[in-house]
Amino acid sequence: MKNILKGIADVVFPPRCMACGAVLIEEGIYFCPDCFARIKFIRSPLCPRCGVPFAETGEQDHICGACLLPGPAFSTARALGRYETALMDVIHKFKYGGKTAVGEKLGKLMAEFPYPAFNIMDYSLIMPVPLHPRKLRQRGFNQSA
Repeated sequence: MKNILKGIADVVFPPRCMACGAVLIEEGIYFCPDCFARIKFIRSPLCPRCGVPFAETGEQDHICGACLLPGPAFSTARALGRYETALMDVIHKFKYGGKTAVGEKLGKLMAEFPYPAFNIMDYSLIMPVPLHPRKLRQRGFNQSA
């Protein structure tokens, strides 16, 4: 019965691309092939501290100049991809457009992503960035929590 209801719901309300709204044929994906191809996922080589990628693909991961001295006030930071194109559109929908359902999908995508040089088991604390009280009132939620 549950599968029948899901099938009907998928016909009436088909899953859509988080970025452009195109109907998704495949189950379990969040972006259409066009939008997915535009996302620039961050891969090695990168700075193991701040996560900024390096332009040269033949290089190994190494600390970038900005993290050498005095260095940031955190030990490690990672991002799924560059903040542009489809990924930026989705983040804007989540943060400013009130599309909170997108947050769950983004969270799953970030959890499944194979981050280079990062093992979550090596860390005892993952901390959300605090939100200014005015922004919290405007949005109604803290997108990083």
